[in-house]
Amino acid sequence: MTGLRERKKERTRLEIQRHALRLFRQRGYANTTMEQVAEAAEVSPSTLFRYFPTKEDLIGSDDFGQRLAEAYDAQPAALGAVEALRAA
Repeated sequence: MTGLRERKKERTRLEIQRHALRLFRQRGYANTTMEQVAEAAEVSPSTLFRYFPTKEDLIGSDDFGQRLAEAYDAQPAALGAVEALRAA
């Protein structure tokens, strides 16, 4: 059983990632800043960087990368790479 502190850290990490992915979908990855993610998740930029040192870490942490790769592989072969990634 994990302690309260560990559970709170995990909730914060997931909340940051959830907002980041939402902003990436709305604004595009390149047009979303780390500061915008911090603001949306209602955390300070220093807290954001503690959990996710780089922007790439927001999409590549934990099992997200594996799940994305599996969803990408499941897309129809007729889709181009970009379309398949978007659909995944």
